[in-house]
Amino acid sequence: MKPEFLAKVFEPFERSNDTAIRNIQGTGLGMAISHHIAQMMNGDIQVESEYGKGTKFTMSVHIKLGGSDEYDNQVLVDLPVLVVDDDEISCEIATENLQELGMKPEWVLSGDEAVQKITDGNTYFAIIIDLMMPGMNGIETTLKIREYVGPDIPIIISAYDYADYEIEALKAGVNGFISKPIMKSKLFHLMKKFATNKNEEEQATIVPRITTSFPNKRILVVEDNELNREIAYELLQETSAEIETAEDGQEAVDKVSASPEGYYDLIIMDIQMPVMDGLEATRQIRRLDRQDIKEMPIVAMSANAFAEDVRLSLEAGMNEHIPKPIDIERLCQIMGKWFR
Repeated sequence: MKPEFLAKVFEPFERSNDTAIRNIQGTGLGMAISHHIAQMMNGDIQVESEYGKGTKFTMSVHIKLGGSDEYDNQVLVDLPVLVVDDDEISCEIATENLQELGMKPEWVLSGDEAVQKITDGNTYFAIIIDLMMPGMNGIETTLKIREYVGPDIPIIISAYDYADYEIEALKAGVNGFISKPIMKSKLFHLMKKFATNKNEEEQATIVPRITTSFPNKRILVVEDNELNREIAYELLQETSAEIETAEDGQEAVDKVSASPEGYYDLIIMDIQMPVMDGLEATRQIRRLDRQDIKEMPIVAMSANAFAEDVRLSLEAGMNEHIPKPIDIERLCQIMGKWFR
């Protein structure tokens, strides 16, 4: 590629004005999409190119090394799961994967049938519901099922793309999301998470009350992704706290620096951001010459929840670490701890 095009290679709809490829069809979206995927995996793509000779792309992503106990499914054995999807093949794929994990799945082809299963007295460990179904869609089905089962049964929305529906789904009572096609590895980690959490709750002799209302508290949410920022804002609005946002670490540092002492009560800081990442932003905030910074809780928010990521966030001056997507119950526990 020509040197002047290298600066634009990852921009959407950009194509090199080169006679060698003029007759080759394309939209100029492939590299933009690839770059976005790499960034979603907390990685990046580098490109080196010499015109007329060749191009080298290097992609780096953060992937956790799987262990020999990757499918240690003892906690999942014989747990009943209901799969709801209007596509029979999708139901068969999901149930086959669930069976391989030792679970006991059933499937139905509509939201109405799912509700009927519940009203007939059937009980399930978890319910997986397709987002887009004729008649009652996944969110409507969730609302109806919640009327009968309450908040305790995990309900998971499945879809090829659920980004535009996350806020509505979470408000309806959805506990998690899984992308299609439903792979066994995704199912395993999601189901194990819910099973482990449930076992911990059942074994607890004293269940602490979770305070979900924090009036007169001000929270700064720092997140570069617009959708994630909106989801966090909407969820936190339910706590009665006053919510402000920043789009990157530098803006967060500027906002805290310009605010009077005691203005913010808590900061939720994304780790991977352009301009300035969350770790550096936290370090700079902690170095500000003001008293409130010493005690202000800063909560790390990251798609990576590995031990190394937690360690780095704590070393930078953060107090807690929560994974994405935001578990509002866990966040409320953290807020209750620091707002006592």
